Amino acid sequence: NRGVEIGKVILVDKNFVTVNFYEDIFPGDGLEFKNGGKTFGIRTDKFYDNNKSHIIKLPKTCEKDSNINRSFSIKWQENVDSKLSSYEYKIPLDLKVEVKLEERPKICGKARDFKSYFVLDEVVEEAQKSPITSEKIEENLSKLGDTIFELRDIKINLDQNAFMRISSVNELRRGLVEKLEKEILDENLKRREIPSTKFDNAKESTIENPKIKVFFNKFEDLENANLNEIDEIIIRLKDLKKFKELNLNRNVSIYLDKFYSYVELENIKEEILKNKIVDGIWINNLSEYEIFKDEKININADIGLNIFNRDSVRFFDDLGLTSITLSPELNAAQLREIARENANINLISYGRVPVMTMKHCPFSIVKGCVDESNCPNCRFKNYYLRDVKDVDFEVLRHNTFTEIFNSYPILLDKYTNEVKSNKFNFLILADEYVDDVVMLYKNFDYEKYDLLRDKLINKYKEVTKGHINRGIISD
Repeated sequence: NRGVEIGKVILVDKNFVTVNFYEDIFPGDGLEFKNGGKTFGIRTDKFYDNNKSHIIKLPKTCEKDSNINRSFSIKWQENVDSKLSSYEYKIPLDLKVEVKLEERPKICGKARDFKSYFVLDEVVEEAQKSPITSEKIEENLSKLGDTIFELRDIKINLDQNAFMRISSVNELRRGLVEKLEKEILDENLKRREIPSTKFDNAKESTIENPKIKVFFNKFEDLENANLNEIDEIIIRLKDLKKFKELNLNRNVSIYLDKFYSYVELENIKEEILKNKIVDGIWINNLSEYEIFKDEKININADIGLNIFNRDSVRFFDDLGLTSITLSPELNAAQLREIARENANINLISYGRVPVMTMKHCPFSIVKGCVDESNCPNCRFKNYYLRDVKDVDFEVLRHNTFTEIFNSYPILLDKYTNEVKSNKFNFLILADEYVDDVVMLYKNFDYEKYDLLRDKLINKYKEVTKGHINRGIISD
């Protein structure tokens, strides 16, 4: 977003510039200046009226006679916020819930003229200690968050001494909301089904035993993990030397980042191929496939390739890739459809997924960096960005690019068993809890799940199933 041209630099004196604005500039506006083919920005802290000369101090020098763009308008943002805050978009939702002993919990919902129901795939048991209460059920069913619904009325038919996990109550809510949203969307879009014979001949999977594959983004997590329970160890190239020094008598795969120059890729290729313990790579763009395709090495597709449907699975499978990682934005129904393909498929099953990868370093604004020359020696390689809701996002700087990670880790509950039945491999993004995660997925039970979930919430404040229940698009 380069914004709109809003002024011009008239004079330059070191970091002080004289400028002329074509429109009024308000405190909080974002301005972009040009410097040697690059750009940098500032956020204004005072008012500047138009058609007058103003002297401004900048963190860097800029070019005389260069244009100034407004990349952020505080007045425009305030106007949008005002309209959004007064816009009533929530649909009143009435609920009926049944939680009966020895039966599956049921929920029915009505929103306008739309009705739907959802039945949980588990049986209500008698409580050994603390039974679920109507108040607790209502509290958790009311958490409709950023959905299009708001609770208007709820009726709960609850047997005495019935036990139900809060996570199951939440799943009940999500299941109903997903069905209602789909009905409303289908009605509004007036969808027309398009017949397709493309996937009539689904192949039976020949993958026998799903494997557990772990990517260690931080080498200290690998040093503290029980590697005997892991089928494939994935590390960054910079950690290969340290891995070899451990003398583990294990092969390893190398994770390739989302972008490199051609020269960087050639150097990486040479380094990987001369190390015999490297038997695989994980690629995140097609240039990485192109440069390794004729070598005797296992090539695995990672999430950078955005594999979102059976077409893309078949495309990469036909290229001869060893395994294919699906987009973490697919929901359960879409995953089941893809499971019909006879391909070796990985699913991100634990960890904090990267939400942004970029060349820019957010900390460079604080440090006043003028270029990337000091990136390899910079001590600010791992820090957190805090958003307006006080949620922290971890930031890792890898020499000349930056990754920002989701604040909450993915953790699968009983869906673990469906991953196994679909013959997907578990791809785990490691942290200090990797051993607990591996043992949970090896043999799932709720006691281990609850213990691990409590540990994660204590550290990260929340856990998520990712897009399993919702996805980002409808089928």
